[in-house]
Amino acid sequence: MKRLTIKEILNKINLLEPFEGISKSGGFKISIKSYQPLICASLHSGCNFQEKLDYKVNLSSFQRWQEEEPYTDKFIWELPITISALDSRFEYDLNKEREDCINKKIWRRELSSCEEREALKKYDEFYEVIHFLVEKLEFLFDRVFFFDIHSYNYKRNTSNTLLPLFNIGTHSLGEKFRGERDYLLEAFKGVEIDCLENTTEENHELQEEGELARRINTTFKKTGLFSIGVKKVYCNENSGIYYQSITNSLKKAFNHLINDFIKNHSSNLSYNILDNFSDYTITDHEREVARGIAFLMQKNYIDSNRGEYSPEEINHLISNKREDVILGRLREAYIVYVSHGEKIVACGALMKKGDRLEAKMLNVDVKYRGMGLAQKICDIREDFARKTGYKRIYIESLKFQKTLKFHRKRGFYQVEAPRELKYSLYMCKDL
Repeated sequence: MKRLTIKEILNKINLLEPFEGISKSGGFKISIKSYQPLICASLHSGCNFQEKLDYKVNLSSFQRWQEEEPYTDKFIWELPITISALDSRFEYDLNKEREDCINKKIWRRELSSCEEREALKKYDEFYEVIHFLVEKLEFLFDRVFFFDIHSYNYKRNTSNTLLPLFNIGTHSLGEKFRGERDYLLEAFKGVEIDCLENTTEENHELQEEGELARRINTTFKKTGLFSIGVKKVYCNENSGIYYQSITNSLKKAFNHLINDFIKNHSSNLSYNILDNFSDYTITDHEREVARGIAFLMQKNYIDSNRGEYSPEEINHLISNKREDVILGRLREAYIVYVSHGEKIVACGALMKKGDRLEAKMLNVDVKYRGMGLAQKICDIREDFARKTGYKRIYIESLKFQKTLKFHRKRGFYQVEAPRELKYSLYMCKDL
């Protein structure tokens, strides 16, 4: 997996670029397959521990392993957006407040100021990325759901109480997302794992909510974080043996349950980018995107016409909106498209025309209008244009009255066209 600086990670998120990588410092890994209103994190899945610190700590590698939460990253890694710690919680604990994230009690020799700074830097990098990612998703979606995955020991439990298979931590949510909490509880109660007894509880005393939950649920109004704990039935905490069958069952359960949750509690929209400015290769995926955009544009031209164009003119306009034509236009283009499941419901592009950058193909399915999709697509396009050094953006707008009104409200004004136009107006916006 490629190493990325924090600046590179933030830039990819800002441009809605799917990617995966490891932070340059090695503190965490991140995977974004598509931009959906969902983040999954595992803060204690890491077990990396610097050799230079081994002689300073009072714990053996196995003792550390017993209190870490191995495999929690694998339960969620196939989901759309995941971020997982790679370092041991015993170097610095991401789920503690910054001033307490280095546990002073476990060190037989005090860490040097340089070693502390190194640990705190990785702590800060993690939260910088988390905050930026949540802000970006809140811009795109009305609500965002955050799943913080943990595991807990039970064989060495001294409380003489039966620990639940799953625990849903919601302390810091208050009354936010009450319906979603009830849904999650029932969903986890229905999980069957290799004949194991399933007791699922909310806010069991064994699992305190940590710094991540506090930050997310108090800082962001549109995001709700659920701390999901699972009993370590997938391994023997006293010997270190893993049970592959149970691990696979848990992975399957988490993937199915969380995907199902998102389908039922969000718009199920995802934002996607094709950036072919620097490289272009026709793949099956590009063909599917071209097919979806062609269908959307042809349908929209017909549905949007309120007498601005004759039937013959509309037929002429949609004649060059075929799949093969759209596929050709994807070359050297920056495409933003919004999917609902497998269906493309909105799109917009940027294309180079000589030394100019032109906005193209802005379309939103009639059934999905009023959700702000066109505004968000335009914001994304214009942000990309600014970051790539353009001072102006141009558009060849159709004469639909609503379309012209939309562009004018966004700051476009009519200018002289660089070519003869029959069916459209040429407009410009200063960035």
